[in-house]
Amino acid sequence: MSGGIVATDSSGIDIANTLDDELYRKQRETSVGFSYAIPVAGAGEYLVRLHFAEIVQHNSGLRRLTANLEGGVAELENFNTAAAAGGIRVAVVREFVVRVSDGVLNVQITPTGDRARLAGIEVLTVE
Repeated sequence: MSGGIVATDSSGIDIANTLDDELYRKQRETSVGFSYAIPVAGAGEYLVRLHFAEIVQHNSGLRRLTANLEGGVAELENFNTAAAAGGIRVAVVREFVVRVSDGVLNVQITPTGDRARLAGIEVLTVE
């Protein structure tokens, strides 16, 4: 992982649309971008789930991000978590099948408005 800081919600208020509130209480946040290089079992297709939740009251029209997995065309462009989830403290997950050729899944998150946030990344082998 490279870049960003940890943003934490210690309010104890439930996160809707999930059974795992704690997953969404700590998020990677950035005003310039951050990346991950995640080792995977080898070349092949992987299901990647990006987990989001707007955990603080925020002008929902400002916070937007672009997510790019393995380069090429961005999987998410100008993504607004609060709008996608229907409000704050609501979990939302976006799934993508990604081909990895070198045994490392590369994830790049870039803000396109205000500070980008990501709660978690889940990577599963596609059978």
